[in-house]
Amino acid sequence: MKNMIFALVGPSGSGKSTLIKGTMEIIGNKIGIVRSLTTRAQKDELDALFYDFVTQQEFNKKLFADELVEWVEYAGNSYGYERTTVDAVLKEKLGICAATEHGVIALMQAGYHVKAIGITTIYQKSPINAEREKEDRERAKLHITFQKEITNSFLKGGKEKAVKELVDYIKNFTKGGK
Repeated sequence: MKNMIFALVGPSGSGKSTLIKGTMEIIGNKIGIVRSLTTRAQKDELDALFYDFVTQQEFNKKLFADELVEWVEYAGNSYGYERTTVDAVLKEKLGICAATEHGVIALMQAGYHVKAIGITTIYQKSPINAEREKEDRERAKLHITFQKEITNSFLKGGKEKAVKELVDYIKNFTKGGK
């Protein structure tokens, strides 16, 4: 199905990026990462897989030019999906991204077919700071319906099991069926 995006939604540190990376290693020829535009600093080389980094001024310019499908402030930084970035991925493949509840709703309102996948975790790798935890709780108040829920565990074998579950779910849509 054209315009389909698999949006992984969960709290900070739940492993959304890890699951996307694992999925790409298995079925990267069928799916592309819908990168988010952000004003936050790049943490490491892997960040470039998931984000396009811009200044706040560049972000605001795109926002006011109506080039963003959605945008949100989170932990003191701006994030958003650029329409041209989303469309470029979906022209060739299915899309996958880490998103907020707000992002899922905005993508759907923009006409994209979004499969919201809730990510929960049994054991979190590292503690998240209090500001991010508070913002995670606030954004989770925006209710969305998940088409799939996956539990990601950072215990031995947990990530692999979660990646397999995500890959199997996505493969249902790559066979031309749904």
